[in-house]
Amino acid sequence: MLSCQLGLIQVVEILLMHNANLYEANILGDTPLKLAQKSGHEELALLLIQKYKALLKPQTSKIK
Repeated sequence: MLSCQLGLIQVVEILLMHNANLYEANILGDTPLKLAQKSGHEELALLLIQKYKALLKPQTSKIK
């Protein structure tokens, strides 16, 4: 999340190649994508959306 907030594209890609959770949220509910957008890192946000199919809100699974 910090890498997305700081706009560190190469670090983000390395983390994702090693199975970092793109849908993890902080205590405020912000995902890595949301942090990239809030911090003005448009190129990183587009990369997350296009290449990694990131969503603004994490997917939730319904417990049965």
